Amino acid sequence: MQLIRSDDKGASTCRRQHLNHAKAFPCLRSLEVPSSETDGTERAWMLSLPALVQAKVDSCPLYRTSMQKALAERKDTLTLILYQDEVSGGNILNPDGARKSNLTYFTWLEFPVIFMAEQWLTLGVTRSNEISRMEAGMANLTRAMLKQIRVETENGFALDLGASQEPTLCWIDSVILLMDHEAIRAATGTKGASGLKCCLKCLNCLALGKASHVLEHHDVSQSDMSQFWPATCDSVLAAADRLRVEMSKGKKKELEKFLGWNATNFLNGPLTAPELRDWVKVENIQYDTMHGYYSNGILPQELGLWWSRLREQCNVTLNHLQIFAAMRQRCPGTPAAKQVSPEKFFTDKTWKEGYDYRGDATSSALVLPLCIAFGREVPSEQEHVQAAIRSLEALYQVIILLADLKRTANVEKLLPLQRTHMEAFAAAYGSSAMRPKFHYVLHTSQQIKKNQRHIDCWPCERKHQMYKARAASNWSNSPHFSKGMLLDLATEDLNQSHPAEKLGVRLLGTIQIEPAGHDSRASTSSQLEIKCVTYVAGQFVFLSDDVACKLVHFTQSGSTFVAHVHLYQRKTNDRSAKKLTNWQTKGHSHTCLAAKELEATKSPMYFRENDDATVAMLL
Repeated sequence: MQLIRSDDKGASTCRRQHLNHAKAFPCLRSLEVPSSETDGTERAWMLSLPALVQAKVDSCPLYRTSMQKALAERKDTLTLILYQDEVSGGNILNPDGARKSNLTYFTWLEFPVIFMAEQWLTLGVTRSNEISRMEAGMANLTRAMLKQIRVETENGFALDLGASQEPTLCWIDSVILLMDHEAIRAATGTKGASGLKCCLKCLNCLALGKASHVLEHHDVSQSDMSQFWPATCDSVLAAADRLRVEMSKGKKKELEKFLGWNATNFLNGPLTAPELRDWVKVENIQYDTMHGYYSNGILPQELGLWWSRLREQCNVTLNHLQIFAAMRQRCPGTPAAKQVSPEKFFTDKTWKEGYDYRGDATSSALVLPLCIAFGREVPSEQEHVQAAIRSLEALYQVIILLADLKRTANVEKLLPLQRTHMEAFAAAYGSSAMRPKFHYVLHTSQQIKKNQRHIDCWPCERKHQMYKARAASNWSNSPHFSKGMLLDLATEDLNQSHPAEKLGVRLLGTIQIEPAGHDSRASTSSQLEIKCVTYVAGQFVFLSDDVACKLVHFTQSGSTFVAHVHLYQRKTNDRSAKKLTNWQTKGHSHTCLAAKELEATKSPMYFRENDDATVAMLL
């Protein structure tokens, strides 16, 4: 229908879904999942993975080139990464349960870049109240989705990559389920953080304080990973067989407690499906570090404890923190540059004595450097406060290394730093304050070694914003919400297109042409992109432990890219955590760097220009 006007122009008011979502609608598939309320089934919606990938290859040159590189690297064999999360629309401090849905995204392990949200595609959307009506809930739905993907791809699936090539037959050799601990609990049937056996990847890991009288078992405060026995496919199937044959309700409940599984969800979940046995393995279920540390994780907990300790021992107020943070400037080109000014992170809505910090994952990441700087610059003689600061400093080192591991392969340092943090945390607050996530994140080193890269769910957290924007409307009350939302998000995914040149080096922004020499002309800009990472003028970058630079502008002459920078050197040789990172200009500070030298560097989130012409930089 259209609203007809006298000038022959009109605005669409209603269109059929196959017209409104011309690219996404042909990919739509329905699933029938057994109902827990009737003898019938509940309908759920997902997209055909091969059809969706082909549609994205056709619409996005970056995705097409990434797929070509991935298939060439693994000889047409890929590893699927599947991510699931429950998302609420509206205010995170006052969530509306009626707008909760479970979202499923996917990407490929072999892609050269997976930290971009556009490289992840939406595969499924199901409202939480619809999942609650399904037998075994999310576990059964996850099983049905994976079986549908398996049916479509077990004999390979053809992809037309263009460039006058014949279609390529692609294979999926395994699936990585990357989730937070709550999603893992819902999707697999493990007892999770609330159970006696709280980790599905360890056979002898028990809840806090429950292992003291159990031989060769350890609780979540144990930082030595060599003490834990890894779960295997055989151990999972043995547990399933034991639960399957037990008929007594009382004995089955006791078995569930000691085996660490919810029988109904476990036996109807993906780990026990015969069709998925060689495809979905317990070894490939991976804990997400973004949720482990940032989103309702270790970092918000420790920030809350740190704040409570400051209030108790030093009578520090939020106003003190606001004044301190206001002296910092946001570094251009970093996540901090896109957020509120630093002092606005310190409000009574997010900081409450005796509670975890209540900001989201991004706020947690951006407030940490400010708290670290406060602890360094406003010293306290109170031993309890110093212990809290040492613990936060130890966590800060872990956070820095996790960011580095997206660019480097120095994974051997991670577990020692995590153990140091756990020891400092126990000294400051006692091991009784440790939660299961302290144990879950200890699996990160093994995951990185297995994947040969560090993957987390920050891109998916950014994709959630599309859902939250749509779920805020009254449309969330529609009985067809899940199907319509899935088509909306998929259409958004398919309409996002990026050039393949993002995988290389190129100038961005306003480009000026200037004479470069006798035979060529140089292009100059204030922005440079290297492998999907953008650098901007005014941004600080650490080149080494002792050398940093401030980017001035970038030039291109032919295929050569150069960054013009001002160099800084560390003011003190003492790099201990107690010292501030103060930097001063280095000799003839203006110099040129090959653009490739910026690759794999890191930038501070905040900086402060001191009275003595030095610059204090905060990661």
